[in-house]
Amino acid sequence: MFSAYLTVYNDWDMLLSALRSVAPYVDELIVVDGAYQWMAPYLSALGLDLVRSDSRVYDAIESSGIPYRVISRVWANQLEKRIAGYSACSGRYACRIDADEIIFFNERELERFQSRGEAVAAVEMPTYIAPGWIMAPSRGSGLRELWRRLRPQLPRQCFIFNREKIPPNIHLNYLWLKRDADKLQRRTERPFPITRRPVGFAAHLTVWRSWPAANFRAESYVLHHVLRHGLPWLPALRGQRLDSLAALLDIVPAQDFREIIEASRLGITHMTSSDLALARTPLSPVEEATFVGYYGAMFEGHAALNRRMTQSPQHFAPGLPLVIDISTRACTETLAPDGLLLLEFAHDVARVKVELRAIVPEPPWETSTPLERRREGRLVVIRLPQPEEFLRRQIELRVRTRSDEPVQTFRIRTERPSPLAAFAGDAAVPVR
Repeated sequence: MFSAYLTVYNDWDMLLSALRSVAPYVDELIVVDGAYQWMAPYLSALGLDLVRSDSRVYDAIESSGIPYRVISRVWANQLEKRIAGYSACSGRYACRIDADEIIFFNERELERFQSRGEAVAAVEMPTYIAPGWIMAPSRGSGLRELWRRLRPQLPRQCFIFNREKIPPNIHLNYLWLKRDADKLQRRTERPFPITRRPVGFAAHLTVWRSWPAANFRAESYVLHHVLRHGLPWLPALRGQRLDSLAALLDIVPAQDFREIIEASRLGITHMTSSDLALARTPLSPVEEATFVGYYGAMFEGHAALNRRMTQSPQHFAPGLPLVIDISTRACTETLAPDGLLLLEFAHDVARVKVELRAIVPEPPWETSTPLERRREGRLVVIRLPQPEEFLRRQIELRVRTRSDEPVQTFRIRTERPSPLAAFAGDAAVPVR
């Protein structure tokens, strides 16, 4: 019997495709639902159920057709949650499923793994940047770089475990754990080798999540960092280790903090590494067709967020970049149908730096270009660039106002108030 466990909380965006990709191979699914205890103050302030995910999660699970059982409660951390899921599996083999990974099995290698009774198998799992494009293996130096070029290998993530050999707590040592890793016990213990040949390929779509699902995930990572390091842009919490998120919420209401993340964490700077390089995907267009629609859905979400920024003031933190996606015509025309992006801040702008950050389908892969802009009082106007070949592009602003308030508001204006109305007819917007 082949089991799978899914740790989830309000991550519905790509879940159905993730489950359907493993459904032909899985006899049972253990759904481990519920929030982490440390996030409870924030989630409760937003009015969310701490124990059960949004109904869209269960709609996806039902539609997958996999028989499932649910373990649902509030959890101390992801280690506890993953151990519970793995322990509840009844099959000899158990695989871990994440909601942003579409699996393509190599049936020959999967059969070989099971017939030999091996302990741990991995899948190749590069991050998808755009249809047809994945992140290339990270560059090294010296002999490591030479070996990488001679024997290129995509990043791998352990995926299937033989439960007769790997106990629940030890299986964590084989996983990529970005949070709570400092709490692992016996963290270096890996009693069995990982199979040399991967049993499949996982299209990792973590940067394709659409708003608001992308924002919900970003909140989790940012708040986990806040607990350990405080907030550099919030003087009262700068450099402090917090016992609870209640200290943050006493200063910044939960809904305001959510808008701050929306205004800053959808940017390319948080999506890719500083040494970004791309490579062509090994998947065929037919295989990609099973999930490529999520790429368009992501931009539809960005356009909806842009539209909301034109309708009402949004909160932002001057200590964080303000990021606006203009990857598609819908994203751009929602904000600036005449080619001018006009932002109005609650306070006079002291200085502003504006860059166009883009991911392009050739070296250097990532570009950053200063944009023409002008500021006057509370207004900043930016002339948007002409379209060029790119995979994604976003405007990044770093704004300082004449207020020292750590949380402020801005709004994108589609009308052209005086004194900037004449800019629409200018040949160029002077840089000041």
